[in-house]
Order: sequence, then C-alpha cells, then structure tokens
Amino acid sequence: MIRDEIDSLLSTIGTNTRVDKYRRGSLLALRKKFSPPTTQLRVDIDGPVTATIIANVTSALQRATALAAKALLYPSNAAITVQAGLLDRAPLVPVGQSRGTLYFEFPTTDVDPDAMERSPMAHLAESAVRELIEILPENSDDSQTLRALPLRRPQYRSAVKSLAEALGGTSSMSMSLTPTGESEQQYSVLTIEQAREVPDLLSDAQDKKDTLTVYGIMDGMRTRRRLFYIEERDSGHEFYGAIDESQLSTVMELVSQAVVARIERLVTLRADGSKSHPSYSLISVAPDTRLL
Repeated sequence: MIRDEIDSLLSTIGTNTRVDKYRRGSLLALRKKFSPPTTQLRVDIDGPVTATIIANVTSALQRATALAAKALLYPSNAAITVQAGLLDRAPLVPVGQSRGTLYFEFPTTDVDPDAMERSPMAHLAESAVRELIEILPENSDDSQTLRALPLRRPQYRSAVKSLAEALGGTSSMSMSLTPTGESEQQYSVLTIEQAREVPDLLSDAQDKKDTLTVYGIMDGMRTRRRLFYIEERDSGHEFYGAIDESQLSTVMELVSQAVVARIERLVTLRADGSKSHPSYSLISVAPDTRLL
C-alpha cells in the first residue's frame, strides 16, 4: 500500500526543475526502503571445502549463469562461448561466505518512472539462475531431470558440465533461491554421484559434414605433400587440409594460380555443446575459368 501511494505521488511530479528532481529522488529512495527484499541465492558445498573448491565453484557458477542468460537472450544461438560483455550483463554479486555456504545477490533493475504501477522485473542474472535451477536435479533421487540433460540446449549442457567439473569429484552442492515477492523457494542439487555421471551423459558426439565451394589462390609457399592451402579471394580466409595421393599432381600444377575448389568440411559436435575446430579435405580443384 505504501509503495502504491509513493507511486501515485511520483506520477504527479515532473522533471523540469531542480525541486522536482529533488522530490523525485527523495520519493524513489523512500520507495526503495519499502520494496521487497533483494532476491538472494544460497549455495551450499558439502564435502572438502578448500579455497580451490570455493574459487572453482564461484567461477563455474558465474559461467553457468552467463550461459543460461545467453540461452534466454539468443534462443536460436547454439554457441557456448562466454564473452566479457555477457558476464557484465548477467553478474552474480557475492555478498557473504560462511564455511561452505556462499551467498549471492543480483544487480537491481532500473525502474521506469512512467511504469511504477508494474512490479519490478527480475534482473537477467536472476532469470538465468532460475533457469539453471530448473535444469538441475531437484534432489539426490531425481534421476529423470539429470537424464534429460543431453536433450537440453547446448548452453545448459555446458553450464551443468562446468558445475560438475568444479566439484572435483569429491563435493556436492545445493542451490536455493527465494525470488523477490514470492514465498516458494526454488531448490536444486548436484551430488557427488550426479556430478560424476554428467561426463558420461555428455560423452556422445556426432560428425557433421558439408561441402564448400571456395574461390581462391592455391598457396605455393606452403602447399606440400598431402596438404593444400587455399586463400579465399574475397574474404582472405585460409582453408587447409588433406589431399589424396591421386590429387597431388593436379594440386601441384595449380600452385599460385586462381582456382575453384570443392572442399569437404568436418566438425565434431559433442553432447556437452562444444564442437571441434573444422577440418577439411579436398574433393576437387580446377582453374577458376571465370578469370580467363
């Protein structure tokens, strides 16, 4: 009720004069005083609690939060890289530690003065942690949630893998979150046994092959027995890979010339969301007749 009254007053105050700005600032500070408590994340580590384990879990939890945020922000993106900008957008704020218990909070979300009647929106980091808790087992007997991990999006699979690795095979962890304005607590665990099972669940891999047509220059300085190097003319990107014995004479004849090549690209996709660097093999190559 008090917040509603403050919001009503704020809606009648402009921003044109210094007095208006002072009154708005005072009311916003008062409003914050009567706002619900900040959502807090509690992480309990059960097992050997060393400085290394604490540091590894904290780092892995921040990476996992960023990956979950990436999944929320870019639903069609399967990449599991975490850029610094993403960490800045979804940070965890450490607020305390007691033995094996870690406490984190989330940055406050800016409030739109013109939309005071709306409930404050959860910060991206908080939404990401909610998602993370949902994909982790609810308890030590929750095998169904864990077995569903290979079917999750790559970012979530990689996030759980990071947490499992951080526990070092000797510790368990639990996470609890009571979102702002809600009474029901979200809770999840990752026991020693569950963490040890994660690598096996994510061990499957599959090869993805496709064919590229590349227009470029056969690099004569580095092309050698059973390997080719082609620099793509438009992008400058370099392709290199294997040559069959039967192709060797043709490749050597085209050294330093403009060519058009058909190249097979192979990428191994792993169940943990990661993928190998592409490797290439030459299917065919011929002079680029467009330039003749």
